[in-house]
Amino acid sequence: MNILVCIKIVPKVSDVKVDRETGNLIRDGVKSIINPPDVHALKMAIDLKNKTKGKVTVITMGPEFAKEFLRYAIAMGADKAYIISSPDFRGSDTLATSYVLSRAAKTIDNFDLVLTGSQTIDGDTGQVGPELAEHLSFNQATYVSDLEYIDSKLIAKRNIFNGIEKIQVELPALITVLKGNVNINDYKDKVDDSLEFKILSPEDIGADPERIGQKGSTTLVAEVFPPEEISKGKILEGQTEEKIEKVLKILKDKNFIR
Repeated sequence: MNILVCIKIVPKVSDVKVDRETGNLIRDGVKSIINPPDVHALKMAIDLKNKTKGKVTVITMGPEFAKEFLRYAIAMGADKAYIISSPDFRGSDTLATSYVLSRAAKTIDNFDLVLTGSQTIDGDTGQVGPELAEHLSFNQATYVSDLEYIDSKLIAKRNIFNGIEKIQVELPALITVLKGNVNINDYKDKVDDSLEFKILSPEDIGADPERIGQKGSTTLVAEVFPPEEISKGKILEGQTEEKIEKVLKILKDKNFIR
């Protein structure tokens, strides 16, 4: 089986803060990581590769420093990896991004299966995977927690709102994968820091200039802002009986009791 995995390098969102005056994200000193659902997608791909004697290719769209993370993908068991990078891609929304990924996929090889994370922790739209499936004219299954290949059939378990759905998916297919219990640091000792990767430009993948970057984007982020700050609880001073009286007064003032 010939498998493609799309990964995204994202900021560790728990460390990102927003400047309340400018609305800009403060990324200084913020660590970058592989999007967690993408790591699980990669692990699924490696497992399928080993069962089917196939091969795994990884692509990522972003800056050249992504090579640090592609080395981890190779350490996990991927065979090849590429970076799709150009200033012309800046400002791409999910539609433009999925188009670029589809052009790269068609340029690199003929894939039977494409795996992506279900969504990214920075954008959280969940749109790129399904859009990519449409660009490739692939069957698709989303929000998959487990994937098996039995008797030449792809069996996916989907987490849906009221339970687990088990379905058969015909190849070629695209699967979006939920976050799993995979720790990328477990492969740290196998990372080869000397590995370099081919960087694909818009010209390399035959991308239409009108369909990439801001030109090819149908949506625009108008504003980024943090949620309204909510005042925290009060600390009541005094003896126990005084505290009780104060609590009762607060509850009465808020009409919780009479």
